[in-house]
Amino acid sequence: MRTNFCSNGGTCHAEVTMGEYYCICAPGYSGEKCDIKEPSHSKFLLADKIE
Repeated sequence: MRTNFCSNGGTCHAEVTMGEYYCICAPGYSGEKCDIKEPSHSKFLLADKIE
């Protein structure tokens, strides 16, 4: 396992047979190295004004 490969609390895993590394990202992050913050989903609902 490599250290400091994954960002933002992601966990690094090795694919031994292929000699590759990949990250399992923490919630709210994505990308090859967990370096992309996913947009948060607001709990507010936007609706048209009812008249």
